Amino acid sequence: MKAMQIKKFGKSQEFLLQEVAKPKIIPKHVLIKVVATSVNPIDLKVRSGAVPAAAPSLPAILQGDVSGVITEVGEELKILRLAMKYMVAQVVLRELVER
Repeated sequence: MKAMQIKKFGKSQEFLLQEVAKPKIIPKHVLIKVVATSVNPIDLKVRSGAVPAAAPSLPAILQGDVSGVITEVGEELKILRLAMKYMVAQVVLRELVER
């Protein structure tokens, strides 16, 4: 899978398109094929290193808002299904990845 990742804090050129391992789907989680995403103000602050309390371990795939199609569903999710179109707010995401 490909993902926009940072390896150090800094300016926008720190976002690099990288090949990453596909995340393992765990109960109560889904894998979403990303169709659209955004970089919002908190993403900019985290990327720059201006918010130490929210700083992820590096290298990091920053979280954000995303819309896409569910491609895998964790075993404990009964309400969601494959091919369902979805929008996820920042607080729900663990990683943004693209196949």
